[in-house]
Amino acid sequence: MAHLAGTTMPMVGKAENVAKGTTPTIIFSNIASVAKIVVTNNSGAALTITSVTLTAPENIVGSFKLDFSDPDNVAISDGAYTTSNVAELKVTGGTALADGASATFYVAVKPFDLAKDDELTIKVNTYSKTIAMPKAYSFVAGEFKTINFNYNKSFTSQNFYLASSITAGDKVIFTNATTGTPNVMGHYSSGNNVPKVEGAFILGHIASTAAMGVYTVGGNSTDGYTFYDPENELYLNATNTTSSL
Repeated sequence: MAHLAGTTMPMVGKAENVAKGTTPTIIFSNIASVAKIVVTNNSGAALTITSVTLTAPENIVGSFKLDFSDPDNVAISDGAYTTSNVAELKVTGGTALADGASATFYVAVKPFDLAKDDELTIKVNTYSKTIAMPKAYSFVAGEFKTINFNYNKSFTSQNFYLASSITAGDKVIFTNATTGTPNVMGHYSSGNNVPKVEGAFILGHIASTAAMGVYTVGGNSTDGYTFYDPENELYLNATNTTSSL
């Protein structure tokens, strides 16, 4: 699959009445269900997806207790294990999704049932939508369940001017020049990668785009500053202890 949350997909099989001296043939079935989340970018700008999250009314990921006594109906319970109702797929190394384009992501979950009016929340990066189920709906073991997500988050451009000083709470962008069409730091992609996007100085300012990383300043000039990207809910860090911003 293009993107799959987790690589271990639990399966179950059973062979009975195997004659002595013969090799058993076991047909395995999937225990997990898979949410197939199709994201369509209608934001008006290129979109780099770094996470896709599914939140359900009950625990759907984690370490569960499995009862294999009936392979056709494996009983799954929380037991004393770590479980969560939030399944998050971290996307690394993804390319930007053009406006109007779609991409598919696969999130493996424990089979579960939703009653009418139960709520299911899907979040792409920091943009979320909650769906109240119009009717009963089941995530069945061994099946894909398709969820269509329209990423139509609105974006309001801001004008950024060259700063002589900054203070906590300011919104800033990072650029490599103060004239012409400089490169501007974008949003986190993967590893230590923050891609560059092209900006343009017009009458002394750069008008931000959705692809530009707009960072919130924290800290102060005495103790040092932090820079937070609310789009990805991540801080901008130096790549090693000798680097500085």
